Amino acid sequence: RDRLRKHRRHSATRQLGFTVALEHLTALFARELLSQPRWLQPAKPFVRTLWRWHALEEIDHKSVAFDVLSRQMEAWAAPRRYAFLIAMQVEATAELAILVTRNMRDLYKQDGISTPKIWARTFFYLLDRKGLLTALAGSYGEWFRAGFHPSDHDDAALVEEVAFELNGYRADI
Repeated sequence: RDRLRKHRRHSATRQLGFTVALEHLTALFARELLSQPRWLQPAKPFVRTLWRWHALEEIDHKSVAFDVLSRQMEAWAAPRRYAFLIAMQVEATAELAILVTRNMRDLYKQDGISTPKIWARTFFYLLDRKGLLTALAGSYGEWFRAGFHPSDHDDAALVEEVAFELNGYRADI
């Protein structure tokens, strides 16, 4: 929480840019969780359902903040917009990595399992050839394409499929 507090002193546009970059990251994780059930398979059924609902919600609003920021940057030259988006994603990625690592450290310590073996298993889970972060690499790179927009990746069929599984009826999307 303290790491993110420092962002409040930045301009509204920069705060929005940071939010947009974080929203992109959460949408990537959401798409991966919904399209690859193996990530949630070990979880208890109610936890799996909670994460799937949350992932649907993340995908549902993946473009909202981006669209607001795009409107805010309309008068900017294209190179300035592009450089700003790149900077925000690099900063958001670094901040999220630090925040998540610290949270994991605290939870591992709290549970008495903060050992080199646990950390090695964690990094293997994330960065192995079939790891979670490795699986996100291609989608993550989409952000750095000039002209990128979150809706470039159509998630409608995935959302409809998962909503049907959770609701028992087709979603109105």
